[in-house]
Amino acid sequence: MVYSDKHRKINVTTDNVKIQATLRQLEQPISLFGEGPAERRKRLQNLISSLSNDEIAKILRPDQLQTARYWIAEYSLSRSKERIEKLKEYVAIPEVYRTANIQVLYRELRATTLHCSQLGDNLPLSYCEFNPNDQMVAVSS
Repeated sequence: MVYSDKHRKINVTTDNVKIQATLRQLEQPISLFGEGPAERRKRLQNLISSLSNDEIAKILRPDQLQTARYWIAEYSLSRSKERIEKLKEYVAIPEVYRTANIQVLYRELRATTLHCSQLGDNLPLSYCEFNPNDQMVAVSS
């Protein structure tokens, strides 16, 4: 079966309860005989791809969509502002001092050794990464 670009770009949730709620909104049966969650999701995707953009906007609840967009913009812009301020502070430091600080850091890191090992689940953890603000650490095996 050949699908259009619009059909391929449609992201449908995998949460069965949300799929059923959306089907109810579209006044479609929430379950057909012998239909599983995967088939139900595919049916919803086919229904949405056959709708016009105006009908899709009604389903997505524009008030919630607008609220989400405002939140994302506010979150993104505030973090961008912080990032730019930190970059300006970094650039204000003379190149000689920045290079010296990096060399000191590398020297300290080369002297670092493994003092212990930690088990996570059944496997030893082999990788560790610090958060840029040093408040969290992520480990993996």
